[in-house]
Amino acid sequence: MAQLSGLSGTEYDRTFAQLLRQAHGKVFGVVAGVRAGTRNEMIRLYAERANTMVSKHMALLESTGLVQYDHLPHAAIGAPAVTLANATAPLPKDPNPLRPPVVAFAIVVGLLGLVSIRRVVQAGG
Repeated sequence: MAQLSGLSGTEYDRTFAQLLRQAHGKVFGVVAGVRAGTRNEMIRLYAERANTMVSKHMALLESTGLVQYDHLPHAAIGAPAVTLANATAPLPKDPNPLRPPVVAFAIVVGLLGLVSIRRVVQAGG
């Protein structure tokens, strides 16, 4: 928000689109890591749907022509999502039984925020 305050017009639009696209890229990687590393079928399905939605949002932001790709962070080689997806050994059971619900709650809160932003953007255009 600090980066957006004081901006207006095209500069605001470009900065907003860039920041939101960067955030979506981070969310996409986190949700992919959850999907790749969970043994819970419901969480896996939910994560697949979440990443489909996030991917659509990234494409929508990119379609504005305001996203500057050379300013996006580089993908980390061997990122946790890739490492978990390629793991052959079973993951140890998580001793913290609250972790999956907390992750699911964080995903839900994030998606609700994205939907809210989408509605605001649609209402404004």
